[in-house]
Amino acid sequence: MKTAKSHTILIIEPDAQFREELYNFLLAAGYEQVTATDSLTRVLEPIRHAAYDIILAAAAAPGAGGLQVAQDIAAMSPTTKTILMINAEDQGAWQQRTAQVIGVHFLLKMHFVYNVLYLLADCA
Repeated sequence: MKTAKSHTILIIEPDAQFREELYNFLLAAGYEQVTATDSLTRVLEPIRHAAYDIILAAAAAPGAGGLQVAQDIAAMSPTTKTILMINAEDQGAWQQRTAQVIGVHFLLKMHFVYNVLYLLADCA
C-alpha cells in the first residue's frame, strides 16, 4: 500500500513527453498534489501565494529555468524549495553557479529517476 505524500509539487518542463513521464512518476511514488506546465508565466500567481512546496524546473526551459528565475521564485515565495533539472552537458557550468544560490538544488535530468525522491525528501 502506497502512502500519500503531502507536498504540493509544480513541474515546469517544456518537453511534453518528459513532463508527462515525470508527472506520472511522482503520482506513482505517492505524491498526489502534482501540477505540470510548460511555462513559468502560467503559474506566477499561485507561486506568489505559496501554493507549492517544491518546484521542479528545467534549467533550460524558456522563462522557467536559470538562477535568476530560482531567485525570483525565492523572492515571491521564500518557503518554496526549487530543484533545477539540468542536462549532463551543462553540469560543469551549473556547478560553478551552485554556490551562488542558497536553497536551490540541482539534478541531472538523465539521473532524475534515481535521485528525485531523495531530493524531495531533503526539501521537506
